[in-house]
Amino acid sequence: LMYEDKEIILIRHGQSDANQKNKEHYVSNSNTPEIFHNPNSHLTDNGIKQAAATRDFLVENELFSSDDWECLYCSPFNRTRKTAEIIGEPVNRLPIIDFRLHEHIYGMANFTKEMLPFNVDGYIIDEMDTDEAMLDRLNSFLIESLQDLDKIVVVGHGGPIQTMIEIIKGNQVVPEWDRSIKNCSITHFQFGKLVLDRYVGHL
Repeated sequence: LMYEDKEIILIRHGQSDANQKNKEHYVSNSNTPEIFHNPNSHLTDNGIKQAAATRDFLVENELFSSDDWECLYCSPFNRTRKTAEIIGEPVNRLPIIDFRLHEHIYGMANFTKEMLPFNVDGYIIDEMDTDEAMLDRLNSFLIESLQDLDKIVVVGHGGPIQTMIEIIKGNQVVPEWDRSIKNCSITHFQFGKLVLDRYVGHL
């Protein structure tokens, strides 16, 4: 594995209102594509509970403490920022917002270049996000954030997390989105070993 001397925890944001609408939609329209995708969507009450359960799991298992945690990062989207803020409460740490962690824009349903630019809570996205562009920005984030740090937690989106898992394993690929990264799932790499793989047992 790459980053074999590092510790990395990747967490998807809690359930958003767009996630909830899609869940309700799939119940009666199981063969239709995802059509509710709002970049500025907020956490639902359930999403807030998921983030709190994730925070408690990390603290109880001594994965997150003021003694050894150095940086908490998140994407600029509201749902990731709020999830990260809840996770950071026990150590009184606000997340560092890194634009490179944003959602895979190219993968958004019904999204076209004519919709650009658009504003995500004050962050401007002005170009289509190809697989190559996402790989480049996520590689850049991992290399730079871990250059002087041994341990980080990242709160992000399903597609980028799935891609970072592959990057950390040494595979420079953007995997096909398979919905395996559930809301507030935890993936934990510790010194080259995959300790938790998309874990949701705390929810």
